[in-house]
Amino acid sequence: MKFINRKKELKALRERLKSKNFELYIIYGRRRIGKTALSLESIQGKNFIYYLATEEDNLRRFKAVASKSIPQLKYVQLEWEALFNFLKKQNNYHR
Repeated sequence: MKFINRKKELKALRERLKSKNFELYIIYGRRRIGKTALSLESIQGKNFIYYLATEEDNLRRFKAVASKSIPQLKYVQLEWEALFNFLKKQNNYHR
């Protein structure tokens, strides 16, 4: 996919992904402007969990999606802090 006028955003995302910190990135904007494509392009070649939020039940849905990549996550308490602390400790997802 060709990124028109997205080089600046792609560069910014890739720079943030080089961080040694465990961070959460939220990308928002109008519909149909390429947020998903930009996100997926920025993480290409990296270990990642991609989750597209919905209007409700995001905690349970995120855990289900993330558990496909990290099966042990299904044993972690269903709360954001517990999930993210567990993910932070995983070598594949902590830089």
